[in-house]
Amino acid sequence: FAQRAVPPAGVVLAGGTANLRGMDTLFREGLETPVRVALPRGVEGLPREMQDPSYSAVVGALLWGTRQAISHRLARGAQNGHKGRHMSVVVNWLRERARRVAL
Repeated sequence: FAQRAVPPAGVVLAGGTANLRGMDTLFREGLETPVRVALPRGVEGLPREMQDPSYSAVVGALLWGTRQAISHRLARGAQNGHKGRHMSVVVNWLRERARRVAL
């Protein structure tokens, strides 16, 4: 049998499919490794509608992009004060998306 490349720390399920009942068990038993379902983290004030695995990947991508932009600006000599403004732009964007989803 061929060796499978499974991370020893386990697998994190993200996205809407992670909401399906038993999905974590299916992966845990099939891969024989720890599995957990991701929730969006790292954004204060995230609307309740978006505190769901369906949004974990997009929130993570937005946070990563924001941090990269901040790091890039800091490397170019920008002030540390920009971080709060960037994060508020991300949070406002997420809130607007949640309102549209809730309607």
